Amino acid sequence: MTNFRNLVIAPLNAAHDRVGFRCNVEALDQYIHKQAGQDIRRRISRIFVAALPDNPKEVMGYYSLSTLSTEAIAGKTGQEVAEASSPRCSDWQTGSQ
Repeated sequence: MTNFRNLVIAPLNAAHDRVGFRCNVEALDQYIHKQAGQDIRRRISRIFVAALPDNPKEVMGYYSLSTLSTEAIAGKTGQEVAEASSPRCSDWQTGSQ
């Protein structure tokens, strides 16, 4: 059983296995496979990955931080907008199960 309490959070870099990441949400998988590196180079966002200390190259999960803002949708809370527009991994899964 994997102990997720020991996860190490670090900025995404070339050593991380982005292609091996799978969470079964196509938009999230495609983002880290194809878009994340471009967003970092263009300084649009910073991507951080979670990995286990004994296998730091395997991406267990990730998140993105950006200073870009989005336009508010009238009558919706920030949480409702985020839930409607952002696909999420329902749980932490990798292609190495």
